[in-house]
Amino acid sequence: MDVQQKRALARELFHAWESNATAPLPSQAGQPLTQAEAYEIQGLLAELHRKAGRSAAGWKLGLTSAALQERYGTDQPVYGRLLNGCCYPNGADIPAEAIPCPKIECELALVLKADLDVPPASPEEAMAAVDYAVPALELVGNRYGGYQAGLVDNIADNAFFGGFVLGDRPAPPDKLDLELLGVRLEQNGRTLGSGIGAAAMGGPAYGLLWLAKALAGAGTPLRAGEIILSGALLPSVPAQDGGYFRACFDGLGDVSVRF
Repeated sequence: MDVQQKRALARELFHAWESNATAPLPSQAGQPLTQAEAYEIQGLLAELHRKAGRSAAGWKLGLTSAALQERYGTDQPVYGRLLNGCCYPNGADIPAEAIPCPKIECELALVLKADLDVPPASPEEAMAAVDYAVPALELVGNRYGGYQAGLVDNIADNAFFGGFVLGDRPAPPDKLDLELLGVRLEQNGRTLGSGIGAAAMGGPAYGLLWLAKALAGAGTPLRAGEIILSGALLPSVPAQDGGYFRACFDGLGDVSVRF
């Protein structure tokens, strides 16, 4: 696929973001699309967002469970960019139509205090670059009108990023057992499910290690101050019908949003 075709697909996705329209699937653009090309489209989309005033705030991991990887035919997670202007305050009210096909995911967010120009050699070395952890909700959305897209479509559409909400109680990562840290998700006071930190790639340290290596290899190493959403701790839940969603994290407090 040549650069002009990639730019055209990025513009389609950007137009869908701006106008709440539906974008065509890149995988059906007429010729096979590789994962590397899909990440190039994601980068071109990020540049369009930057020109519109949405700079990068960090990164998100997606497909961090074995079940989702099997569904998408891969044995690796994917990554996408977090955008400034898409971070909502804890307890925010968001119109359901603001994010297409919205879903909620409970995640641990990591905020970096050091650059990772050289990929860390171990999960412990990766976590040494983390300033603090904070509870988060990822607001998942996609520009294709549903979730029947394939792996390259997911990557090109910025790993289905729609927005995110951060909690109010950051904590140094060495003060918590992040792998065993529990979370419970509620909708309108009813418990939907629960999970632990290890549900995403065995724990946030392992996700951060994978991401640091992947981004260093792509020439975009992690930087101090960036926010990392380290993967869903229980299956995502639909939010298009509205409601009040609250995630209760052991030792880290609650984070909530209302659609």
